[in-house]
Amino acid sequence: MLKSQVEPPSPSDLKVTIHNSLVRAAQGLTLSEKRIMSLAISKLDSRKPWTPERLQAKLTAAEFAEQFHIDINTAYKQLMSAGKRLYERSVFWAKPYKQGLTIKTHTRWVTSASYQLNEGWVAFVFNWELAPWLFQLHKEFTSYQLRQASALRSLYSWRLLELISQYKDTGWCQIAIDEFSHAMDASELQRANFAKIRTKMIEPAVKELTEKDGWLIEWSPIKAGRKVAALRFDFKRNPQGCLPLDEPAQNLASPPAALAAPKKRPRPARSTPADPAAPPVTLDLLEPAKGRRAPPPEFRALIRPRPAD
Repeated sequence: MLKSQVEPPSPSDLKVTIHNSLVRAAQGLTLSEKRIMSLAISKLDSRKPWTPERLQAKLTAAEFAEQFHIDINTAYKQLMSAGKRLYERSVFWAKPYKQGLTIKTHTRWVTSASYQLNEGWVAFVFNWELAPWLFQLHKEFTSYQLRQASALRSLYSWRLLELISQYKDTGWCQIAIDEFSHAMDASELQRANFAKIRTKMIEPAVKELTEKDGWLIEWSPIKAGRKVAALRFDFKRNPQGCLPLDEPAQNLASPPAALAAPKKRPRPARSTPADPAAPPVTLDLLEPAKGRRAPPPEFRALIRPRPAD
């Protein structure tokens, strides 16, 4: 290999590095979509400044299958299905404004998304408004190995992994229940009944992270009167490791010919330490997106109108 050529990192070396504000935002993704976004983010160089070219990403079914330990047929179906919905997905966050008011902001994950059925790939362009949360990250960021999440089968487990990874140097964190519910994309019904958050989100997530990613996690609710006001998590890596991952998928070279024209189906870590003594974190408003200004001139050429369904 020539010295000028750089060998791409293996699946076990890929890291996801994002700003803490993106960790705490409501990401609005399904598990398959989270896998796509995280695999694409792991290919970015978070230390460099963003450019229009660096916002472009392309993923194949073969690498998707290898990274997440699934067979090529499943990878192809998940990649194509999620690829069709990426343009509709948004990040949502809120920031205190004045006199008890908040500013609520939604912005798309991508400005365009394309997919090719026969060859089995998805290509998209990250929204330039998210660039400050993906590039030039020198402080207030969270970083973890993508393989830590590869075996997870619950989106809640993945989101809890990201939340505690912000504080992995301290070994504990306290998160306001509203902040936790927001990050987990909890419904209004779930927010109104803590028992649903406990049984549907926290307990299954803790169990899966313990079994599949080698964490030892204890948690407890913190009450203000009779109401749960915050959650405390104490955690560390299990020195005995975790259960082995599923067997790697075989025959990952290309999508099978039988899937070239798939039948239509009904739609159905390194981290900067956080101060454990600090009050519960609050969501930051994305400053570069303030005012919802138009994209910079050099980026407009990459923005294409959404194709008709």
